[in-house]
Amino acid sequence: MGALASLAGRSNDRYRMMLIPTGKIRIGFLLLLGVATGRLSGQSEINLQKNDAAFNRLWLSMDSIEHNQNAELSILYLGGSHVQAGWIGHYMRGALMKWSPATEWTKGLMLPYRLAQTNTPTHFRTEMEGHWDGLTCAQSRWLIEAFNDMDIVGSGIQVQTTSAEASIQHVSYLPDSTKFHSTAFDVWTNADRDEVYWNGHEEVLQMRELETGNGWRIQLAEPTDTFRLAFRTAPDRIGSITYAGAYAHGLKTMPKLVFNEWGHNGLHIEDLERCTAFEHCLLRMQPDLIIMGIGLNDAIDQQGFNLREFSTTYTQSIKEIKATLPDAAILFLSNTNVHFARQSTIQNSEEISAFLSTFARKSGNGFFDLGVATGGNENTETWMANGWTKTDGIHFSQSGYHQIAQIIFDAVLSSYHGASLKPISD
Repeated sequence: MGALASLAGRSNDRYRMMLIPTGKIRIGFLLLLGVATGRLSGQSEINLQKNDAAFNRLWLSMDSIEHNQNAELSILYLGGSHVQAGWIGHYMRGALMKWSPATEWTKGLMLPYRLAQTNTPTHFRTEMEGHWDGLTCAQSRWLIEAFNDMDIVGSGIQVQTTSAEASIQHVSYLPDSTKFHSTAFDVWTNADRDEVYWNGHEEVLQMRELETGNGWRIQLAEPTDTFRLAFRTAPDRIGSITYAGAYAHGLKTMPKLVFNEWGHNGLHIEDLERCTAFEHCLLRMQPDLIIMGIGLNDAIDQQGFNLREFSTTYTQSIKEIKATLPDAAILFLSNTNVHFARQSTIQNSEEISAFLSTFARKSGNGFFDLGVATGGNENTETWMANGWTKTDGIHFSQSGYHQIAQIIFDAVLSSYHGASLKPISD
């Protein structure tokens, strides 16, 4: 695991660490909706528990990566359209590469957004052949549509094809695609062994069924930066071939880092609960830090917002995540601000923020008030004037997401640098 230290000099004292109650951590990030800009706002702190074992584990991992030691850091970024857009993840990767240029990267999670007729995160190009249909867990048809093997791995998205032959190609993330090499891929699908095959030039050393029984692991003889997969439907197949994404494993060199993005447009907290096999996805990614910021779509939902229902579902989701990854550190993020927001949206977001702050303190998790960090609702006009917010007042431009990513990055760095590291006893 590693450190985000190279940007230490740029950390704003407005983001200094305040150690208050937190929970347990593993080694990975789960970022859901993040926004902050110290240049425009007052003080904003990450509230954590003093001497928390989980965050201490994370800080030690970051310290190892900062010093090019034998370590790994897995980051998982969860949320709605802010995450699916991909810009925050893109800028976070760029900052991490500058911080630790010698670190080996892997693609990690690759979801079939384009195959499901939705936007692919930026800097992650997908090409395909054949006819594909798809759904995400944020769509109302998710539990109604008769998709075979629905939710086979908890990726929150599934596509299917009845084409005799179909293929997928994912091209590496930028800014430096040469850093994203893998020799093994977990492919989540109901396809039989003779229906799925590697479509690249690399030699396949081995293809074996996943231990969870929901797909195949393909082992290559040499590393590749491009994922190429093909399906050939068997003549006697009953039903469609279903595909839920893939996970790329990195090389054995160290230190190693992966930044995963799990984002679905329109995601509500209840949609995370509807993704019934999400624990399989978590176990594959093994995130060290889980940063959650789900709540904006709930706050602006015109069907009505019920804080009790939101808090109950959110609490249950965290309980299930903790049961799956008991050592994972979890950081809750409040909602981003909305320009032209109705009073109900502002009030709902304030209620969500208050709940998350209290819940983090009582449950031993972390909390970061992104709404305050961006300057609050009274500052959305500045974001619009700077061209950081799109005309809908909800989403952000490329430069706006850059601001958000930088603030999140600086806040984490500041917390890491302010922590007193303690060796982990056996």
